[in-house]
Amino acid sequence: MHDETPDISIVVPVYNTERFLPACLESIDIQGTGSFEVILVDDGSTDGSPEICDAYCDKRERAFVIHKDNEGLLAARRDGLREASGRYILSLDSDDALLEGCIKKVCDVIASTGADIISFDFTMGLMPIKPSLKVDICSGMHTGESFNAVKSLLCGCDFNSVWNKVIRRDLFASDEWYSKRVGLMHGEDLCQLLPVFDVAKSLFHIDEPLYYYRQHDANSTKQFKEGQITDWSFVSDELIRYASEWSSDSVKNANRGICRHYCDLDEVLWHCEVDKEVKRQFDKTIKSEYQRRISNCPDYIHSLVLSNCSIVSFAARHILSSFKCLRRLFL
Repeated sequence: MHDETPDISIVVPVYNTERFLPACLESIDIQGTGSFEVILVDDGSTDGSPEICDAYCDKRERAFVIHKDNEGLLAARRDGLREASGRYILSLDSDDALLEGCIKKVCDVIASTGADIISFDFTMGLMPIKPSLKVDICSGMHTGESFNAVKSLLCGCDFNSVWNKVIRRDLFASDEWYSKRVGLMHGEDLCQLLPVFDVAKSLFHIDEPLYYYRQHDANSTKQFKEGQITDWSFVSDELIRYASEWSSDSVKNANRGICRHYCDLDEVLWHCEVDKEVKRQFDKTIKSEYQRRISNCPDYIHSLVLSNCSIVSFAARHILSSFKCLRRLFL
């Protein structure tokens, strides 16, 4: 192992992604010989992923693999952080890829600015898009009020992916924090970022796609899984707690984002293949949580939620008019 501390530790949680993992690892290799190390965390994979990890690390001096029992994404990231020696952490999902030049561009920003967080655009296929379809962050350094505005965007659930951010390692929450949240399977990125942004002071945004986000059935946000509602309720409480300490704008954005996400969950629920009675029970829970949260939204936020969330398609799906949709949701 090198004595020199690398600028970046690339932490790659791996779980049954043998179909995409070789391309992910190849995308690291094309970054060249920059100041980085690679930590693969095999989270109890049952396919050929463990062997792919071993073969990769056997041939590279600064690549390491951890094999562990399956505990989920947060626990895998926690274990990667434990072993990381880099000054910054880049979390790369094993079904995604880094675009050429990513590490060099990020290291150049680290050297010139020392920003706590470096974020960048990403791409899906050949179309470059912003960190979110709903927000646009100016390129360059954000500190003071400008950084507070970025935190407010995070609260709106529009800038909440871990994988398009490189973060100073010492800003991450404690090992104990992660251990208490093992098993969280929905909203885990936002939950992980809240304590980071709480202590960070600066963010530099690179207005260029440096990350390839691969969409496929296994990682689709259009899948409904048991525990999503409970997880989102927990993350929502965490979000409101941090937002309340940051600013009134953060609280407004948080309430908007929470309610919009409940609309999204409801749409996913009614599109997925789940027993009708189970759907009705989950729908009842979603409606109850939505009504509890919407009571905290000013009227103009309420209107914004209804105009932007998936409630329109929700109405078209299983009732004849948007009026009936609203009646079903609120009565």
